Amino acid sequence: MMNNQLNEIIQSRGGLFWLEGEHNPSTIEIFETITSIFNSYTTFTEKELYKDKPRKIVYGILNGSTLNALAYASPSSDETPFDFIGINVGTIFTLLDVFGRILSHPDNFPEIGNASLEDAKRAYVPYLSTDIISSHNSLCFPNCPVRSIYSSNLATTALTFLFFHEITHLRNGHLEFIKENTSYIFWQEALSSNHKEVDPLILQTLEMDADCGAVLATLNKAFNLMKQASFPKKQVEPGMLDALKNSHGDGEAATKTVVFSIYTMFRLFDLSDWDILNQHKYSHPQPPIRMSWIASTICTIFHQRPAYNYAAEKFIKDASNTIIEAEQACGKIKNMAPDTRGILSVFTTNLHVEYSERLNEIWRTIRPQLEIHKRGGNLAE
Repeated sequence: MMNNQLNEIIQSRGGLFWLEGEHNPSTIEIFETITSIFNSYTTFTEKELYKDKPRKIVYGILNGSTLNALAYASPSSDETPFDFIGINVGTIFTLLDVFGRILSHPDNFPEIGNASLEDAKRAYVPYLSTDIISSHNSLCFPNCPVRSIYSSNLATTALTFLFFHEITHLRNGHLEFIKENTSYIFWQEALSSNHKEVDPLILQTLEMDADCGAVLATLNKAFNLMKQASFPKKQVEPGMLDALKNSHGDGEAATKTVVFSIYTMFRLFDLSDWDILNQHKYSHPQPPIRMSWIASTICTIFHQRPAYNYAAEKFIKDASNTIIEAEQACGKIKNMAPDTRGILSVFTTNLHVEYSERLNEIWRTIRPQLEIHKRGGNLAE
């Protein structure tokens, strides 16, 4: 499904990625798996999330090399209005590579599979990148089959979060709100100057809302996988089942996979501490403050939904350990000490509480305008 407006947007970003021509079997398998996952997500969104204002959902993998995504909504005057999610092919490769490198280091997750098969030299990378394609490095996959599948599970979890982050921008009326107040016709993630016509704090408020919707969907998908790990519906290879049990074997493992994956993806965008003095200049909250909001959201979910069977107080302690573990893992593949500036800049002061309240005030102001455009569900109070 396409219109001229969307076609121009896609072409300006390199067009769509096609599995035509020469591709190695592993690349074909990767994209067949991701296509299957995204197909299920679009079906789920249409059926469960767009109940107020139904729309067709389509997605495409774009030829862009960077870690980026976009959301587009066709005009309601179109014969068949639709929403579009675009994920850069570079996003997929970059996430596969960083998690592959983490599991290729024998000191990371030594309890997973056979870590003795790994070689730290293969895992080494001088810096974390949001554009693995332009770096001309080959993708790194762990030698141990179980660890390789586990790393793919982490990458898939990060992609799930990103996909539903874009869906939430559309579902909760963010894009229509932006279009009413600017000349922009789509939402693009990794571009701080994307919406110069809007107060950055308003954009950060919308990003916070999109993160909340995304983490709820990602957590639900993780707990569904937990059930599959306990009661597989079909015969699966032993290595695949072992990896699934490691990443989603119980509620704590599934939640750790969610937190580790999201934090590591955020970590690719910014290596510095939380800059409270300049945060108001950016269209997106900086990664440390975003992760504190996500941890708080998950904590609230566990408080409100006892069926998850994960005590919120215990989760907060576990989440802190998971974030530290993620920092250590990033440090090991760079052969550097862990960089804890981001964590300490948020969790050792109360400044993030005051900052969050500023965004909550903005949310209460713009919420009535979003209510008009939302496609389903209830907006946060």
